[in-house]
Amino acid sequence: MNVLIADDDRTSRLILQKAFSKCEFVYAAANGLEAVTAFRQSYNSGIFFDLVCLDVMMPQMDGQTALREIRAFEEQCGISPEKRTKIAMITAQSNKTNVVNAIKGGCDVYLLKPLSRNEVFSKLRSIGITL
Repeated sequence: MNVLIADDDRTSRLILQKAFSKCEFVYAAANGLEAVTAFRQSYNSGIFFDLVCLDVMMPQMDGQTALREIRAFEEQCGISPEKRTKIAMITAQSNKTNVVNAIKGGCDVYLLKPLSRNEVFSKLRSIGITL
């Protein structure tokens, strides 16, 4: 499994990288712009991410914008909704607006910080991601 993690907090990135350490490929980005760029470049190189984890609040490009950019790119590439990458939004904010916008934008699961390994894997299993 290939995983893309985008979080401006270094500690959060390291926690997620460690959680996904058994995956084939894990790429960490410090903001949404880096994540979208990495997603596009990997797709164009024939490497497909199975899971993208996006922090909601990041500099340069926030997670909500990155989510919309990734979904738009998948649509441009002709990827059907059934085959598109699973996206988990991760944030410390549980306000209704963020959750609704993420769901409307096409996220598959919404995770609240602080993250626990068991909760992350349980929610990912609910969307068909198993490690």
